[in-house]
Amino acid sequence: MRRQDDTLGYISGTLSTLASQAGLIGQEVTEHSEMLDELSTRVDSTQSRLSRVTRTMTDFLRKNEDTRSSWCIAILILILIILLILVILL
Repeated sequence: MRRQDDTLGYISGTLSTLASQAGLIGQEVTEHSEMLDELSTRVDSTQSRLSRVTRTMTDFLRKNEDTRSSWCIAILILILIILLILVILL
């Protein structure tokens, strides 16, 4: 009978330890869940900002595709080549 009481006492202690550990694990899970929710909110915010910037850049590039800017770049490159040739020759 005493042996059974000792065994039951040991089992009771083990169950108490397990209950304590389960409580701590539950707290950790809750904390991590809150951190993940905050991270998700930040990621969503960043994604919306990136989408806005991408749209703005796309609009900017579309507006600057006209041929006048291409001609301007071509003329500037030609002037640069001429200046480089003059620097090399002189």
